[in-house]
Amino acid sequence: MKDIKLYQDPRYDNQDIYKQIENGVYKVVGKTNDMVDIGEGVMALSITLDDSPEEVEMRQYPLEDILDEYDLYMSHLIKDEPGDKELLVELAGEIDDLKRAKEIIGKRITIEEYEKDGELFARIILGD
Repeated sequence: MKDIKLYQDPRYDNQDIYKQIENGVYKVVGKTNDMVDIGEGVMALSITLDDSPEEVEMRQYPLEDILDEYDLYMSHLIKDEPGDKELLVELAGEIDDLKRAKEIIGKRITIEEYEKDGELFARIILGD
C-alpha cells in the first residue's frame, strides 16, 4: 500500500452528527446510518494500492492488518471499485486509537510475516 491520505468525507460537515477532534479525526455526537456508536471516533482515508495485481486483487488483507494493528474497524466503505487502485474507507474506534493510526498517513505500508512459538503473525512496516 502506498499514498495513504486523509479523506474529507462530506458527511463530516454535518455538525449535528460529527465533531472535529483534530485534523481528520471526528467524534460521533449524533445518530448515523452506519454501525458507529455515539461517542466513538471516525476517520476517512484514501488508500492507493501498489501496482501489483496481487495487492489490487487481495486488497482486504493489508487493510485487515491495519485494523488489527490499531484496534479499529471499518465502519463505512466509501469507494471500492473492482480493478481500481484507490480505496476510500472510513475507520472507526476509540479516538486515541485513531490518533495513533494517523502515523500511517503519507507512509508506504508493507506487511511482514514472522513466526513466534510456532505461530505465524503479521506486523506492519512503515516506510517512506
